[in-house]
Amino acid sequence: MNHIQKLLTLIGLSLIVTAGLSACHRPMEPGKVIIVRHAEKGPGGGNVNLRTDGLTRASDLADLLADDALTAVYATNYCRTAHTGQPTAVAHDLPLQIRMEFPGGGLGGCVPPITAPQELLTPAQSTTAMFAERLAATESGATVLVVGHSNTVPDVIEELVGESICPDIIPGPASNCLIPENEFNHLFEVTIPANGDDPSVTHTTYGAPSP
Repeated sequence: MNHIQKLLTLIGLSLIVTAGLSACHRPMEPGKVIIVRHAEKGPGGGNVNLRTDGLTRASDLADLLADDALTAVYATNYCRTAHTGQPTAVAHDLPLQIRMEFPGGGLGGCVPPITAPQELLTPAQSTTAMFAERLAATESGATVLVVGHSNTVPDVIEELVGESICPDIIPGPASNCLIPENEFNHLFEVTIPANGDDPSVTHTTYGAPSP
């Protein structure tokens, strides 16, 4: 091997080593937890379905998350949260993972029907503390979607980040933080750093203005 060939070989090896070191030191992407309240619901109390505009908002959410690397979609055992999460779950070929939050809940009578596969969390896994622990383990670069209720969304976020979203993001006292009854377009993104730093939350809106 002549001197030029040796030099080219050394340069090539140097580039390979440099590229390898660069890959080793590249920061890992954080995990993301997208948390929304269910979309617009029908009148009345209990286990009601979404209105037509709520079903549209659910489709808007699926479009918004189309390019994310989703690994899980969570809803509760109420039709309105399952309806909201179903288009996203179907688009990513994921089951709906159901938090068993309400004794009177159930998805058998939802209209339109819930057709996505379902995986039920145990009552213990459905508690705010254990559910937040599950979300905090979201892998680097992965995204999970959580669909909750006006009262449970703030609770889960507070458990994840250690502080209330009231009154800085949502008006109201931190001791009783609730998303206003007529607001359905809030979207919260909790970032789970891969290096073990504390999670943080940012807020935006999606879909049609609400109210």
